[in-house]
Amino acid sequence: MKKIFKKSIACLIAVLMIVTSVPFGGAIVAQAASTEIIFTNGNQCGVLAATGSGNRYDSEKRIITVCNDGQDSNFTIGFATFNVSSLRGKIITGANYDFSLSIAEGREDLGLKIYYPTQNITDFHVSGQQNKTNASIWAGQDGADHIGKAKSYYGLQEIKSFDTVAGNTGTQSVDISEAIQWAVNNGKNNAAICFMLGSQGGIGEQDKNGNSNPQRWSDTLVTLSKISLDVNYRDASALESACINFENKFNSDKIYKNVETAYTAYVNAKKAMIAKNYGASIDETSLANTLNNAVNNMTEWSYTSPNEQIRSTGDSSQSGDDITKRQANVVYQSGTFDVGSPILREVNQNDNTLLFNKTLITTYKIWAAVKIAHANQAVLVYDGINTPAFPVVVQLDRNAQNGPSERAWYGYCTLKSNYTENSGLTFKYPTYWQRTSSGDCTNGDLPYLFNSNQADYTALRSDTDTTRNDGDHSNSDKWFANVVQFTGTMGDNEFSITRNPLWEVYAYNVNNGDNVKYIKLGGTSSSGATDNIYYSSTPLYYINYKVVRTKMSALNSTFANNIKTGKYTQGGALAAAQALDKLTSIDVRGYNYSAGVANAVNSYATAASNAVRAADSAVFTADSVVYDTLCNTVDRNAGTYNAGNNDVYTSASWSAFVTAYDNARNHLKGLANSSFNTAQASNLNAALINAANGLAQLPEYTFVKEDGTSTIVRAENADAAKAKAPALKETTEKTHKDGTEEHIWTEYSWVQTGNTFTETGSENTEACTYGEEQSEVTLEPTCTEKGVKTCNKICTVCNYNKVWTEDIEPNPDNHTYVYTPATVSKHTVTCKEGDLEAATVSHNFDENNTCTDCGMTVDFSTFDAAVATLEAELEKGIYTEESVAQVQEILDDALASKDNCANQDELDVLAASLTEALDLLKRAAYSITFVTDTDGITDVNECEYQYGDVITLDAGTGKVLKWTVEAQNGTTNLGTTAQSIEYVVTRDAVITVYVTQEAESETEKYSKVTFEGHNGAVVAVMYVKEGETLDTSKVVAPAISFYESKGWNKATVTGTGSDITVRAIYKAVGTEKCTVTFGDFRKDYDYDAFVYLKDADENTRYAMYDSKGKLLTYFVGKEFYAPHTDAIVIREATEDTATSAITGYYKDGTKLVYNSKFYLPENTTLVKAGVEVTVDGKTVNFYADKVSARNEFSYAIDFGSLTDVEVKARSFVEYKDADGNTQFAYSEYVTETL
Repeated sequence: MKKIFKKSIACLIAVLMIVTSVPFGGAIVAQAASTEIIFTNGNQCGVLAATGSGNRYDSEKRIITVCNDGQDSNFTIGFATFNVSSLRGKIITGANYDFSLSIAEGREDLGLKIYYPTQNITDFHVSGQQNKTNASIWAGQDGADHIGKAKSYYGLQEIKSFDTVAGNTGTQSVDISEAIQWAVNNGKNNAAICFMLGSQGGIGEQDKNGNSNPQRWSDTLVTLSKISLDVNYRDASALESACINFENKFNSDKIYKNVETAYTAYVNAKKAMIAKNYGASIDETSLANTLNNAVNNMTEWSYTSPNEQIRSTGDSSQSGDDITKRQANVVYQSGTFDVGSPILREVNQNDNTLLFNKTLITTYKIWAAVKIAHANQAVLVYDGINTPAFPVVVQLDRNAQNGPSERAWYGYCTLKSNYTENSGLTFKYPTYWQRTSSGDCTNGDLPYLFNSNQADYTALRSDTDTTRNDGDHSNSDKWFANVVQFTGTMGDNEFSITRNPLWEVYAYNVNNGDNVKYIKLGGTSSSGATDNIYYSSTPLYYINYKVVRTKMSALNSTFANNIKTGKYTQGGALAAAQALDKLTSIDVRGYNYSAGVANAVNSYATAASNAVRAADSAVFTADSVVYDTLCNTVDRNAGTYNAGNNDVYTSASWSAFVTAYDNARNHLKGLANSSFNTAQASNLNAALINAANGLAQLPEYTFVKEDGTSTIVRAENADAAKAKAPALKETTEKTHKDGTEEHIWTEYSWVQTGNTFTETGSENTEACTYGEEQSEVTLEPTCTEKGVKTCNKICTVCNYNKVWTEDIEPNPDNHTYVYTPATVSKHTVTCKEGDLEAATVSHNFDENNTCTDCGMTVDFSTFDAAVATLEAELEKGIYTEESVAQVQEILDDALASKDNCANQDELDVLAASLTEALDLLKRAAYSITFVTDTDGITDVNECEYQYGDVITLDAGTGKVLKWTVEAQNGTTNLGTTAQSIEYVVTRDAVITVYVTQEAESETEKYSKVTFEGHNGAVVAVMYVKEGETLDTSKVVAPAISFYESKGWNKATVTGTGSDITVRAIYKAVGTEKCTVTFGDFRKDYDYDAFVYLKDADENTRYAMYDSKGKLLTYFVGKEFYAPHTDAIVIREATEDTATSAITGYYKDGTKLVYNSKFYLPENTTLVKAGVEVTVDGKTVNFYADKVSARNEFSYAIDFGSLTDVEVKARSFVEYKDADGNTQFAYSEYVTETL
């Protein structure tokens, strides 16, 4: 079984979320999600191979050739790298990647394993075949352990294995959750998986058995057919995040203090999460806070080499004083640097030993008062970073003499050779010493001596050098400085050493051109005593911090790598954490050297030794493996446990299994309050495995159904088995047995033969049990003949229906009817055989207007149509009362006579009479009053006309100013100044023409002022005398529907004797426009704007449709004016019918204003046009007094105080067709609410 516990707590919890894997109620629940991830940069997959290998990657098909034939050139690692940067902080719960496997027949099948890398992972951040020279893997010789080396170098973790490839060809899947989780937890943007063969094959073309065969190469093909996969994940809990936070601390090379506390909290968190997954209640918040606090207290360890400044008693403040020039790694020095008292030295002429076996040319003595000084009881740190160093100064006191002698001018010292206390000590500048250039240095002023302004380190002069003669014979002292380093080594068990160096001093003198001599000082002092030629100093202490740093770095690296593997989550790295804390706690500056240097150094050595020994003895125990195994065993047996025994196993074996399972699970559950115990976990795991393997099953009994299917049950005995047997086939329904008055059925039972039971059926019969007898007349008796009735009774069990017949005696009241047509509405009924008084009754017409009794067919449609036509004409109210009364009487008589028509012919004659009655209707007369207003003097004429008459009205002489019509809906200006007009009579009306007889004289001239309204319509004509001014507001611009009047374009006009035109200014109501579409042409126009279609044909008739496809009107040619509607479409007309349409309407206070446009075909005559309005079921027609040349009009209706009512309106046009018949065309209804 594949591991469930992954190498991080994240994976552990993610897998345990699967409900079927959790052996208790209330599994961990988290909000799940999924996302798609792809290869990094879309293409990072390929092969790692040795340099010089052949091509092992098909980039076009993404086919990887994986092989391992024991040679560098025939070992490859396939890989695929995924971008997981979007999954930071997530718990991966599933990530199945599909690929396919294949291997050619005859190849050596070594199986395949899939891993993910945890080290050197940047090698996989590439694409294609990458040829490597890495000696860690490709070792350069046959038979090298390439797999083992690759696993070590890349830290490979196995996630899936195929024993053979041949047995697993085709599409395969691998869950790479663990690889992704490792990358996410370790702060990586990419997760890689690797493909390697399961083992090494034979060398070259040999197989494992050493047999040579050209076909036995191990080439195995892995096809990465997909570059993406879906990843299921959830957000990490607070406790999981805390664990990841701890693990992420070790993603870098940093070293931390206080690791033990954090690791202990981490182990406790791991315990608690395992316990929770097995039913324990834990305080996640508290555990997470404890762990996070401990992680926050893991402060980063750092170290810088110490350099406590060594100073002399005479140090002065020098600019640019750089102590690094004279010392390094000094952690302590006692007091100040002091050159002390001078020691006088004399060298005699014959002391050839002291003269390096050179004979003095002239007999003389060299005297030198010598001072040697260096750091006092200094403690220096050997840390493997810097070389420990301290300054040494030699002073020659040139004033110290005894008799005639030469003073030493220059000097230096050396360390006594072959002297243990000088071991490891060397001069930084063995052939050069820093000297003062003048005598202004006092008491070995270190900043002065080592200042960059001083002379360079002076080369030591050879014994034969005669060039050194600077003539400096002053009595001032001279100082010479150098640096002593510890260049030796300290072993891992050597934590401190002490050095008490001995010095040899040499002096240099030039005397009158004699040979230059460097002479080792010794001999007799000024007091006459013989002195040792060596000069000792105070002890120097060196402490070994390098071993601490080295052990710390190595242990930290191992600790970090082990934490990342997830195998040390249960305390197995505690000793290492404790050792790390010991190592990081050591601070070379943290000892009280001033209280006693030797004791402080010993204390350091003891602490360092203890820490290093702890690091050396720290053991890592991969304890999580034990608990992984136990958890896997518990989860693997959870299904069996949860399913229960169900009489499958013997009581004893089941009881042992339950006990072992409960013990193991309770141990895991109890981890919340106890420690990890790997020994106990191993025992519990073994016990559970033994108990599961020891489950003994009960005997089997087989139950075979009639259809051949079988069921096996386990039970203690046959009776117990029958109690668990499958249900027997149901007893069949009781059915009638043919040829009898019985019913029959089958019952089933189990028939046993050994341990097999067979389902067997047996038949049973019994007499029918009848219910109440029923009967039905199947032949009615007549008044003279017998009838027949059919009788039956039904068995209440099997539903058998027993049927027989019986006679019915004649019934004197039961006649045989005969139906004879009488009229179009009724027929007569008589008896065919007996005596029966004839009766007349109504027809029973079917959908074809045929009587179902007598067979007579009558068509009333012609008659009904004639009635409807006549009634419609009478409702129009346009005829005289006498003619209406006459026709109404004819209609009433026809309706009364309808039912008495004997046949269809008589009914059709009656319908024809109604059609003829239409000619009897006479039109009513209307009163037309014609008023001529000549400069205020009126002439009135009144005449009567018939409806529809066209009359001509003439204004006579004089200039016409305007024509108006006053009717029921107000006064309308006809917009013309013609001398005569034609008017269609449709109602009573007063028509007035305004004329003037004023004429110009030769001395008095007038200007004719024409007032033009909308679209150039003449509103009024006025005359103004030359030189006089006319206020145009005296004429009111007429209200135009859908427009707001803004007055006239001229406020006043002055007479000039010439004609003047004044035009009304209108602004469209709202901002609506009409969109005109004609083929590919499309443009927005203001309402009433002139439209010119350049691509249209002058002689073609076009149809205009609104945006919903309803026909508005027709027109011929290229020009029209935009109607009051949002959009129109122009197409070539295919029909020529009258139309009426409402092209726009709006509310204006208490008014509703409608704009209508209509069309009449040729050879038709307009009678009238208007708007039909219906409110609360009442309908009223409003007639337009004025219609534009474009067959368009607007009508405003004032509803006064009416509110909250629905107004339904439609426009209409009444016209006469070519035959003189009156016709109507109506628009669609529009509805508005007041």
